Amino acid sequence: MKLFKDALYNYIRLNDCETEVINCPAFQRLRYVKQLAMAYLVYPGANHTRFEHSLGVSFLAKRYFELRNEAPDEELVLAALLHDIGHGPFSHESEHLFESQGISHEGLSVAKVTRGEIADVISKHGLSPKKVGSYLTGAGKGIMIAGALGIDRIDYLMRDSYYAGTVHGKIDYERLLDTVELQGNHLLLGTKGIEVAESLALARFMMFTTVYQHKTVGIAAAMLRKAIENAYKDRVFTLDEFTDMVDYECLMRLKESKRAAPLVERLLNRNLYKPAVFMRGYEIPDKLKSQIEKHSFLEKFEREICGSCSISHEEIISHYTFGNYKPIHVRVGGAKERELSEISDVVSSIRDASDKKRLFFVAVPENKREKVHREAMRLIHSHE
Repeated sequence: MKLFKDALYNYIRLNDCETEVINCPAFQRLRYVKQLAMAYLVYPGANHTRFEHSLGVSFLAKRYFELRNEAPDEELVLAALLHDIGHGPFSHESEHLFESQGISHEGLSVAKVTRGEIADVISKHGLSPKKVGSYLTGAGKGIMIAGALGIDRIDYLMRDSYYAGTVHGKIDYERLLDTVELQGNHLLLGTKGIEVAESLALARFMMFTTVYQHKTVGIAAAMLRKAIENAYKDRVFTLDEFTDMVDYECLMRLKESKRAAPLVERLLNRNLYKPAVFMRGYEIPDKLKSQIEKHSFLEKFEREICGSCSISHEEIISHYTFGNYKPIHVRVGGAKERELSEISDVVSSIRDASDKKRLFFVAVPENKREKVHREAMRLIHSHE
């Protein structure tokens, strides 16, 4: 048995198998992968990592069974502990590179759990790496981790809020775990849990609008993504090498790319690009919105501005919030099962409000800001 002192749950206890798993280099790597990537440039306390988040999710998995006086499903607990093992450097900000090659961090997680050292540890303790891997995909009981009211979401909202210093991520997790039940391959929320589920939905909405989609956080993240993309195109690293990097290794390798190095220097010195255009969803003209929701639009938009304003592709970044605000789908029990959004005006209104809070921006070096603003607005008005 090993004890970890945790900022949220006081003490987290790990058994022998879990302790051996976290001692594997692939898991220790998570100590050096930030949970919120570049958010620390705005929220200085947001330097927490995937390591403590993973421990927290395993704690919540055990707590679910404790509240029912049941022996924990050890493979489900291991899946909770290992659910982020496949994250690349800077967490979600590296996913665009994996996705462009048809790879997901969930797929990488399954590979690391079902083959190699971690799989050997799991097997040694009489458990099934294959079953743990299946839970990582959300199959069967894995919905407890990945579901709309899943323990992954509960922990990251509370943990991100705590370290960012906001008040938006407070969730009565004990109440929520006590009122939700595993029903086959989905979660069923008891009627006594409706209010706490609403509070989770509201916390998530507020964390997205104030932290995850903060304007400056968004610009820094987009600069990092472009640096990663450029360095990969410049063949500074292979995809296999990138998969095993930690954050500081990634930054050092990016500096080897002529096109990525200036962006990295700006990030390290917090000399960020400035918004030439910044709009929330409610400000975007309807015709433009229908165009911008096509992923190819932003690339074309950037090219047109570069041509008109005589700036390089490395000097412009653009972003639109595509699928971050996913509706919360969860069934509520009672005399008749229903979707939570059918019962709760709070949840249904958040779904509508989320669309209005989507983010669209174009950012460039400050000395290019004025002329890019004029050209970008001309293009935007041409789509009205």
